[in-house]
Amino acid sequence: MLKRLGILTLGSFANLPVADVRARFGAAGITAHALASGQDPRRVIPRTPPRKLDQRAEFEPGLDRVDQLAFQLRATADTFVAGLQTEGLVCTELKVLITDEAGSRSERTWGHPRHFTASDVVDRVRWQLQSQPPVASSTTANSGMPDGGTSGAGLSSPVIGVEFVPVRVDSIAHHGRALFGDGAEEQIHHGLSRIQSMLGHEAVVVPAISGGRLLTERRRLVPWGDALPPGTAALASRPWPGRIPDPQPATVFASLIPVLLLDANKEKVRTDHRGGLLAPPMWFCPSGDPARRRLVAQWAGPWPLRQRWWDADHRLEADRFQLVDGNGEAWLLLLDEQNWWAEARYD
Repeated sequence: MLKRLGILTLGSFANLPVADVRARFGAAGITAHALASGQDPRRVIPRTPPRKLDQRAEFEPGLDRVDQLAFQLRATADTFVAGLQTEGLVCTELKVLITDEAGSRSERTWGHPRHFTASDVVDRVRWQLQSQPPVASSTTANSGMPDGGTSGAGLSSPVIGVEFVPVRVDSIAHHGRALFGDGAEEQIHHGLSRIQSMLGHEAVVVPAISGGRLLTERRRLVPWGDALPPGTAALASRPWPGRIPDPQPATVFASLIPVLLLDANKEKVRTDHRGGLLAPPMWFCPSGDPARRRLVAQWAGPWPLRQRWWDADHRLEADRFQLVDGNGEAWLLLLDEQNWWAEARYD
């Protein structure tokens, strides 16, 4: 359009009146006119750059023992927490970056149910290094602590640098302590954190609900202080056709337990190709031993469970049953193509 109007250079376009450009070309024309005139259409908003709150410790020579590293990092952790407090902040999510002499870099983001203290920061460094294989060294000694919490454990390569980066911060006013403390909640937090510091990060876990049709899939154990993996809450809220409705069983077995469900002829109860029972259940064997059978008092089912039929390695094709045995115990059972399994028990 500019060429048709005889405007062939930026200077010619810049000399046009702003009102005429706005009337003919609108907001896009105003932006182009400002650029042609050497002006920046974006507003400049002055601000004071935030203070750099990261802290880094460097070691020369590198340290190859966790206890040495924890001792040397204490002052850096104190400085890190004090710097946040000076700005009126506390750290609720922390990134720890560890660099060793071999050039390897370990990076992990840690969450906290309250906020990080200097001791918490040092503990996260220890836990992050626990999974690394030790370096062969004559100075490595057994301190007598439990596995995974050995303070004198060696590292795969000497550490030459550790950096603390606050990923998420909050106002310190939101984390003020009450006049007489926070009562039971504070005691629980300190107790669990103490156990973690002695036994390791994975020693204390809390349950969370995830998505899935099997009960073992819906139960997720998260280390104390860690945030839920992204998308966990969204998965839990999906419909999941075929999942067990409330009330949920009180005891969910970590892995399926083999059992037997027999008919009146003491043969395994089976379903036909349409999902119906070939014979009603009569005997239940929670131990899988037919000699230790119990009478079936009540039962319900089957409810088909079909999942990932297109994936040969991960597909699931089973039928669910609920039953009450002669001892008054209620069970949740699964029947796959060949075998019976106990998934959970209603206590």
